[in-house]
Amino acid sequence: SKKKKIIFNDDEKNKLAESTFSKIYKGSFNNNDCAVKRVYINNEKIKNSIHYEIELLKKLKNQYIVQYYFHEDDKNFINIALEICQSDLEKYLENRNNYSGLILDNIEILNQITLGFDHLHDNKIEIIVH
Repeated sequence: SKKKKIIFNDDEKNKLAESTFSKIYKGSFNNNDCAVKRVYINNEKIKNSIHYEIELLKKLKNQYIVQYYFHEDDKNFINIALEICQSDLEKYLENRNNYSGLILDNIEILNQITLGFDHLHDNKIEIIVH
């Protein structure tokens, strides 16, 4: 069987976002575009937390929730291949008039968020969503 591989370049021009413990880069998984969440693991608590997040993501199959593809351990990091979004909500709302894709009105945006939360609730997942 073909080995699954996450490919990305962790330089600044490929960075999509970052948080305290992770950076998200544009990358590919099995020759398809994806977002690569690269989580720095410097203690057992973070490692356990990210593995819990991965287990939750594996269960969540819904068009309104970013999809999990695969993860791999890499020395002091865990790399997670996720569905790539064209924009985050804040950037989309700020630049909606310059957006070349499907334009959604505020009611449709709220409807999609609600449908995503409904799926989390239906699966009894009570986590902070970001």
